[in-house]
Amino acid sequence: MLFFSALLIHPTLLTAQVSDFSSWIQKNRITNELTYPRFQKNLVPFSIDENATRKKLQEGQKQKNPIKTMSAAQALGMHLLMKNQAQNALPYFSQALETAVQSKDVKTEIEIFAKIGLAYRLLKQNEKALDYFKEAHQKIASQASRETDDYLLSQLAQVSFELNDFKSAEEYYSRVSKSFASQKKTTLAAISLNSLGELQLRNNDYNKSLESFKSALNNNLSPHENTLNGILHRNLGLVYFKRGKFELALEEFNKSLTFDNQLLVHQLTKDACMQLFTLYSYQNNFEKADAFHEKYISIKESLGKRSKVKLNDFENKWQAREKELVIDLLKKQHQNSSSSDGEQQLELSQLITKTDVELNQKDEALEVKTAEVEQLTKEKVVQQRDMARQELQLAKQKNFKNLLMGLSIAALAFLAFLYNRYLFKKKSNLKLQASNTELENTLKQLRETQDQLLQSEKMASLGLLTAGIAHEIQNPLNFVVNFSEGTLDVVSELLEAKSEQEKAELAKELNESLKKIHHHGKRAERIVKSMLQHSREGSGEKELVEINQLLYESVNLAYHGVRATHKDFQCTLKEQFESTIPPFYMIPQDLSRVFLNIANNAFYALREKSATNPSFKSELIITTALRDNQVEIRIKDNGIGIPKEKADKIFQPFFTTKPSGQGTGLGLSMSYDIITKSHQGKIEIQSIENEYTEFIIQLPLTTV
Repeated sequence: MLFFSALLIHPTLLTAQVSDFSSWIQKNRITNELTYPRFQKNLVPFSIDENATRKKLQEGQKQKNPIKTMSAAQALGMHLLMKNQAQNALPYFSQALETAVQSKDVKTEIEIFAKIGLAYRLLKQNEKALDYFKEAHQKIASQASRETDDYLLSQLAQVSFELNDFKSAEEYYSRVSKSFASQKKTTLAAISLNSLGELQLRNNDYNKSLESFKSALNNNLSPHENTLNGILHRNLGLVYFKRGKFELALEEFNKSLTFDNQLLVHQLTKDACMQLFTLYSYQNNFEKADAFHEKYISIKESLGKRSKVKLNDFENKWQAREKELVIDLLKKQHQNSSSSDGEQQLELSQLITKTDVELNQKDEALEVKTAEVEQLTKEKVVQQRDMARQELQLAKQKNFKNLLMGLSIAALAFLAFLYNRYLFKKKSNLKLQASNTELENTLKQLRETQDQLLQSEKMASLGLLTAGIAHEIQNPLNFVVNFSEGTLDVVSELLEAKSEQEKAELAKELNESLKKIHHHGKRAERIVKSMLQHSREGSGEKELVEINQLLYESVNLAYHGVRATHKDFQCTLKEQFESTIPPFYMIPQDLSRVFLNIANNAFYALREKSATNPSFKSELIITTALRDNQVEIRIKDNGIGIPKEKADKIFQPFFTTKPSGQGTGLGLSMSYDIITKSHQGKIEIQSIENEYTEFIIQLPLTTV
């Protein structure tokens, strides 16, 4: 949500005579967020003598005095408005408006229309608020002051934004910022330009937003406006961050911290350092990469200490609002970065492979060159020997000495060549060994990191299972306790019974109670067994298992695990199981993890859709069927669905559609390996965005 912190009421004491709306606006600090103002520093309660003002209103009505009636009605309306009783304030404003219309007092009409619009804003009825603000603005002409015009433009900008009319909001923000600038109201001009820039940044119009933020900073703001200066530098950093200019972004975030030491800006600084570390790593500039990595670790440790400091309610609400704004402004950036994770992993793998191939090619080329040199040397020696023989035949004695010298020089040259070749090959081999060692260490680190992430995914799955177990096992335990107490009563009655008929009836009742205790005890035993199978590593050997029972228990455990942390979440589970499927060989703890991962993703999608549509009814359908010696399992939810471009990557390691910090991207990758490698099966996904997502699993029916 964008905040325009220039216009609403920082009230002072008013008498019943509210005669000059422009003067009232000038005297008071104005903001349009009464509850969580962004830049407001002081808020003085609006106070009047309510009984005396009501008496003046009655006197004005009896005396038919329009001025007295209007001022008293407005004062009562403002009094109730500032007590957060906007609904009760509206009748007084309406009464004042009726009197103003009858008196043909256009200036007062404008004031009252503005106040009614304000009341509807506080009631979250923005359509009505917009109508009243527009009506007031249309009546202005020469009837109202410039301050009133600025006030209405600001309100129109905010309400238009909240109604998603961004084009109108941008126009109003632009107009009011120019008006403030022409009046030398630097702080108000900067605040309105900041709101304009945030709107443009939201629409990914980087050039305009950059211009707006820089113009706001060029207003020569007071050094006491620390919060405003901090937010403007932070927003400039966000523009550079989204454009991929991370060093410029880091510079602006650091400037922001000099004005306002906000935890949120420290987190953005940490993210910028991580982006620069990644960027320079792929450019092989390891010196800069290491420097930014050290900064990232330092900020991360500092944030860990700061997170333990308790904040007051106002600071918590302020940080939550600002965090919501920054997440909204960076949403596309996060999506882009998360979708490139898989590509970066692929690039790293290709880089390692390419380097290894190049090293092998260089070694082969070296051997070929060596063979060629040796062949040329041999040919040269043969030629020299033939020439020497010919010369020897012509003049044996005369040229014998020259021949020996030539052979000696040739031998020395050949030895020097062989020695240089040996040194060159040794140096190349050392470089190759160093490169191979470095590559092996990199691969080892990658495997260790992957193993750690896989273990984290398993532990997260176990945590969800434990939460589900706690809720699921409670029902059979309650039954065991209740029927045990009833059985004790029946036993007491049986001991006291006198007639045989009474004893027979009590014995029959005792038998039924014991059967129920046994039934629910077995049920609890099955639940605990499911938990143990899921949590242990397992031998990796397949067992004969009932697929319907395993699927039912896994989905129900996932559901109860979600309900443990989201108590208001409700979902209808529909089972459509084929009863003719015989037990077949599988690894139960691995398949249980697959079903839990898919079910947890389904419940997450259903919760996301429920959050935006209160009337939405969540539904999960699980189906089993026997088709051509294959067991087909379908798990379908009617949640938010997955776009086609993301569905194609859903089984890639580290790819996730969830927001940052809510998923590792390994759950479905692990599930894919379990189905295809451990069980020689198939898994695929079908989805339509905002309609449904369905996972289809096929497993071979191996009963022997």
